[in-house]
Amino acid sequence: GTYEHRVFMEFAFAYGSTYKFAFATDKRVAEEAGLRDAKTMTGPTLWVLHCSEEEKGSKTCRQTRFRQPIVLSDVLIFVKSLKLPSFVDLPVNQEPTQYETLGLHLIYVVTDNSNAHEARDMAGKLGRAFR
Repeated sequence: GTYEHRVFMEFAFAYGSTYKFAFATDKRVAEEAGLRDAKTMTGPTLWVLHCSEEEKGSKTCRQTRFRQPIVLSDVLIFVKSLKLPSFVDLPVNQEPTQYETLGLHLIYVVTDNSNAHEARDMAGKLGRAFR
């Protein structure tokens, strides 16, 4: 197998009891399996399937596609990011957030107290959209 296959097997061994996932090296197979954004894959690709979040009897699972080259250290950061909430309020003390510590991209939603609820809703939607 390839390096990517090895990374996938290590990931499967370490996280197989926690996550369901898919790994594809062939675009046609990924498309036929109904994997999200399979048409845009250019090489080996990994998806995490969030089936435990779906209602019982659901035929589909929310999918999070890993969008970087498959390198073990990056896949591990990706897995850690899955456990993070979709957004956080920035701490007043300006200490780095978990997102910054993991080197993840950030989106800032700035608000005042008059529309804080709307800003939190927007932050949650953005956070889920970028997973």
